[in-house]
Amino acid sequence: MDTQYFHVVLTVPERIATIAYQNKRELYGILFRAAAETLRTIAADPKHLGAEIGFFAVLHTWGQNLLHHPHLHCVVPGGGLSTDGTEWISCRDGFFLSVRVLSRLFRRLFLEKLLDAFDAGKLEFFSSLEPLRDPASFLDYLAPLREAEWVVYAKRPFAGPEQVLDYVGRYTHRVAISNNRLLDIAEGKVTFRYKDYRHEAQQKTMTLQAEEFIRRFLLHVLPEGFQRIRYYGFLANRYRAQKLAHCRELLGIPSCEPSASEAAKGRKERSVPLWPKTAKVLQRWQQRQAASSALAIFPSLRGNVLTRDSVHHLLREIVRLAIPACPSLAAKRVTPHLVRHYLPFRTMSCTGALGSYFRANARSGTDIGLAPFIIPMLGGKESP
Repeated sequence: MDTQYFHVVLTVPERIATIAYQNKRELYGILFRAAAETLRTIAADPKHLGAEIGFFAVLHTWGQNLLHHPHLHCVVPGGGLSTDGTEWISCRDGFFLSVRVLSRLFRRLFLEKLLDAFDAGKLEFFSSLEPLRDPASFLDYLAPLREAEWVVYAKRPFAGPEQVLDYVGRYTHRVAISNNRLLDIAEGKVTFRYKDYRHEAQQKTMTLQAEEFIRRFLLHVLPEGFQRIRYYGFLANRYRAQKLAHCRELLGIPSCEPSASEAAKGRKERSVPLWPKTAKVLQRWQQRQAASSALAIFPSLRGNVLTRDSVHHLLREIVRLAIPACPSLAAKRVTPHLVRHYLPFRTMSCTGALGSYFRANARSGTDIGLAPFIIPMLGGKESP
């Protein structure tokens, strides 16, 4: 969409991170819920913005030194829908919401939800935290946090949809440490590069025993099935298609036609925006399929519907063919699930400028250039 995009980061204090290590699913869930409620509540307040916003949040659990540091990265368009849905309300240029107000509400909501979880018996405490099983000890442990300043900050606004896409490509599916930060593995030790944010983000190196390096890396393994990327407001899955179309209409942005529909899991239907070039290819392909005995638009060699394994195989082949033009793909794990997360930004930003951006990157062979060709087949947004 033709609007500002803001990058908001919400971090929990070290005392909370300590509890989170022994209660990952519950505490990370509270982090998502408290952060989402904070952003939506303050944005809906007429004293601040007075609008329904939409955003996505990405959970990171590490710092540059690989120690446990849970925090959320939220990407938020700079505005939202009015209460009656008749207009788009924009933020002030370069300013989203007061981080001081966000911090205070985030602190209160998080601690309330944490106490509710404790009272419901959803928290477990072991080893040095075992005394916290006692309610009085738990309250004493939390007492300093009620007065402490919780870190919430808004980074400089994104320069536009292109930079948002670049962020999505580089950060949403990263792990605790990338290969290019590893400098040496020798004599049972691992040396890696990190930024020391306590000293103006200076580049430094750290050497750890292999066992300690592995221990730190494993701190960031998430509970099975945990969703580390979540969408809220007008980007929430259920009403995303309708609300984004309405936002584009209010902003005077052309619609993302054409589109294709397909059956999805849970007997839902997916509406998939298509690039004009992709639409033309599909039309020609359908004409060929009409003259054959294939039972599906994208058939297997036997003419049947492609299986999940077949889709994974095709994607691996696409990546293999792209590696000569984009060597960094060789070290990356590209999956259909990862590719699908590009779709909300294609839907939000169907403008001529972004179309040019995609085409230029496709020609130059950068990572994002794969998206226009893969998303229309594997992506999609659910309709209610």
